[in-house]
Amino acid sequence: MQEDIGDIALQCDLLALNAMIEATRGDADQGFYQQAAKLRGLSQDLVSADKNFAAADKAGNLLLEIESRLEFLTRGQDDISSLAAKITDNSRHVTRALQFEDVVSKLVVYSSDHANSLRSLVAKIEDQNAVIATGIAASQDQIRSMTDAFRSKLEALPDDGREGLICPASQNSLDHADSEMF
Repeated sequence: MQEDIGDIALQCDLLALNAMIEATRGDADQGFYQQAAKLRGLSQDLVSADKNFAAADKAGNLLLEIESRLEFLTRGQDDISSLAAKITDNSRHVTRALQFEDVVSKLVVYSSDHANSLRSLVAKIEDQNAVIATGIAASQDQIRSMTDAFRSKLEALPDDGREGLICPASQNSLDHADSEMF
């Protein structure tokens, strides 16, 4: 449409110029010349308006582009706000993780100290067990010695003295048995 206005303005300008030239040759009167001059002025105004229209159209296009870029910037700002919120949330998670790591490292140190204490206690118990085992072995040797002494005294007794000590057992069935233990 803008090109059509420019073409019409150019044709009007050429027509007015041609009419002015013809009027100066004398083929027409002075009124015709004035009307041709006004027509030429209007055509120049139209050309000027066409240029202004083109500038306004260009300004409109620039405004549309500015509006588009503003929307893009607004979306970018929203994205940045969203990322900032995510960063804040992630920083909270990192803080919690660091606090958890601190607690865990303290627990590891505490556990390590207790494990060392338990190792020391186990070593003491093993030492005591060795002492007790040595004592038990000595006691077993004493018990064997005493048992052997008792057997030898028992064997030294006359046979008639042993008869009252040992009673043979008789058994008729699995349910009934005559046995005296002592």
